[in-house]
Amino acid sequence: MKKRLAMSAGLASVGVLLGATFLMSDKQSSDLGSQLEDTPNSNAYLAEKCKNIQTPLNESTEIHEIYPNEQGDTYSSAYGPLANSLRGTSILGYFALTDYGDLVVTPSLKSMIDYFLAALGEEPIETIIGRIEEYFTRHLEEPARSQAIGVLAEYILYKEALIDLKGIVAGNNLVAPSGHDYLTLFEYRRDARMNSLSADVYEAFFAEEDALDAYTAALLQRKRDAREDSVRSGSLVDLEGLLHEQEQNLKQLDRDRKRIQAVKEAGATAQ
Repeated sequence: MKKRLAMSAGLASVGVLLGATFLMSDKQSSDLGSQLEDTPNSNAYLAEKCKNIQTPLNESTEIHEIYPNEQGDTYSSAYGPLANSLRGTSILGYFALTDYGDLVVTPSLKSMIDYFLAALGEEPIETIIGRIEEYFTRHLEEPARSQAIGVLAEYILYKEALIDLKGIVAGNNLVAPSGHDYLTLFEYRRDARMNSLSADVYEAFFAEEDALDAYTAALLQRKRDAREDSVRSGSLVDLEGLLHEQEQNLKQLDRDRKRIQAVKEAGATAQ
């Protein structure tokens, strides 16, 4: 998979502005509308700040990896110690940069962001996003720092889009999907990702996962189609066991009559 640069416009701070948008619980989801109303034009502002100038990597471009290797027990922050659930853990992952200091978006960047977001429910979202920005600032210089914060803003907007998806799923009774419903859910989620994220971020964060899900959905759909074809092509006899005995006998007599008629017609043709 070819890596591409994501040269994002910087964000001075997205913590306060995005405090209402990354919501997980039902209560937080229900409060989203009112919270966004308190932040005029927030979506338009974020969309502007998330714009990327995407430049293909030259084949000779060198990629350097930075491993912060911070431990949860020794982690220090202006926001205080990590949430209890993260203490004793390591902040895994690395940053990938070009010779020019530009950020290369990788799955590892998503892992870093998700590490901090795992504390949602124990800490306010403003605090979590502040920690992520602080972490980027500690280990990255410009332009990579601003680019990483731009990716974070896109990821938060994607999480907001998932709230709308949750409503669609509930409205269409797709809570426990299978077969065609699974394919529909997959398409909803993939569209939310592709519409919310730039091409570089989507490719690094979700392209591989979506490819596997597309394969799974196709298999489920094929099995469903095969079952329907089986019913149409002769397995209806099995379903007749659900009928009353009299109805079963009538259908059997009808099949016998057709079979006898077919034999007679075959004999007449042979003569």
